[in-house]
Amino acid sequence: MILLSLFTVGLLSCSKQIVEPVRTDTVDGAPEVPHDLQTLIADEQVVLSWSVNDASQITQFMIYRGDTTVAGPVLIDSTTAQTYTNTGLRNGLRYIYQVTSIGSSGLESKRSLGASATPNTYSIQLENGATYTRDRNVTVNLTAPSGTRFVLLGTDANFTGSQWSLYQSAKSVEIPSGDGVKTVYARFRDFENNETAGEFTDEIILDTRASILSVTENSNGAVLTAGSTVLFTVDAGETGGKASVDVGSLGTIDLLDVDPNVSGSVEDGVYQTLYTVPGAVDVVDAIVKANFTDEAGNVAPSRNATTFINVANPPIASTLTAFVKSEKDIELSWTRSQATDFARYLVFRSDKSNVSTDDELLQTVTSASTTTYSDSDLDPSTTYHYAVFTVDASGLMSKSNEISSTTFENKAPKAVTLFISNEDSTSVSLGWTTNNDTDFESYRIYRSTSATVDINNDDNLIGVVTNKNTISYTDNNVTKGTVYNYVVVVYDQFGAKSPASNQVSGPNP
Repeated sequence: MILLSLFTVGLLSCSKQIVEPVRTDTVDGAPEVPHDLQTLIADEQVVLSWSVNDASQITQFMIYRGDTTVAGPVLIDSTTAQTYTNTGLRNGLRYIYQVTSIGSSGLESKRSLGASATPNTYSIQLENGATYTRDRNVTVNLTAPSGTRFVLLGTDANFTGSQWSLYQSAKSVEIPSGDGVKTVYARFRDFENNETAGEFTDEIILDTRASILSVTENSNGAVLTAGSTVLFTVDAGETGGKASVDVGSLGTIDLLDVDPNVSGSVEDGVYQTLYTVPGAVDVVDAIVKANFTDEAGNVAPSRNATTFINVANPPIASTLTAFVKSEKDIELSWTRSQATDFARYLVFRSDKSNVSTDDELLQTVTSASTTTYSDSDLDPSTTYHYAVFTVDASGLMSKSNEISSTTFENKAPKAVTLFISNEDSTSVSLGWTTNNDTDFESYRIYRSTSATVDINNDDNLIGVVTNKNTISYTDNNVTKGTVYNYVVVVYDQFGAKSPASNQVSGPNP
């Protein structure tokens, strides 16, 4: 009589009852013990396979499993095949498996030799996740648990010509030649020499060249002005790259892989932009040179359009400002012209508004970086009107804003303090304080024998000093026994004069 026991094993979301037969090793007709038990590992899975010499005498196989959390192997499932995939496992936990066979008599064999396996996660990534590569030698970034011993890398699913090597987190593989999608395959072996089930793969696009199929612009050489638009188009035949055109003094113009005339258009490898021509730029038969770099970094040979760009614009007008420095000086300054064909600035002045080129030309400036001019020798309390015209190489010009400024009112010079520095019977040496007025013209020394010196009487003027730093004068024309009275008056460049200084007398009798 054969004794049967019944227990239930839960597998994932379903459960089934497995009838465990009486196990015997001595009864005649006992089934063959499975041998060569192999394990493959995967993410939360272990794949088992085994062999028997005569499968025709066996009705099913019983799967036993143990791990470090249980006392011994327990029956978990049965199968009629010679392979079994155990799912729903815990990664990083070591499992031990044994398999028995059930014969047609219902007897169970001895358990096979045990095989252990630790499920875990594995992955590969090419060039840190890059989409493209220009180099056939690519870096394979490998992710595997600690203790992984070997890795097998190949460029086909059969790993043709590949050999196992010691595991490292990064290795190099040469992918096949020819632009296009390339796949790298990997398998791993862990510390127990268990191999991973299936292959781990990643793809990368080998892209070793870029080209420009065509470049066009829609002005067809017509002369453009500020505010005109021109459509530049570069057909590169592939998306994801960067395209631009170089157009003479207009510089480099970037293009986008969308149609600027169609809202929501998708990338199609035709790069365009609707460019608005700026002011202050003149271009004559400028070549349109297209540039393209694809997403992989390949630089295409440049290509020129068959038509040219022409632009004629007056330069952008400068902004003029003025600063009144004194009764006779006005300082002008203006913004620098950015015109690539700059020729000169013309500075004009008028005594009335609406300054034009018919008025007085003060200065011609041929350096674009020279943006100041000092207008001197003006009259006090007078209003002047100014404008600066910017002229380009073709003779086109633009007028700045017009500005008017009024020179300061002239004020009388400040009086100085007079003193006698030395005297004797034949001379009198005078000294006085310095006058620091910016419009200083002269010190004038007056002398009289009268009690009060009359500075309006030119007969009393005995000396004129035109250097403001010369603050002394010696009167050598004195008569012994005669007392003279002195004063000093300061004159400015506009004829205004200061009050008379204090009065001094000499020589002493």
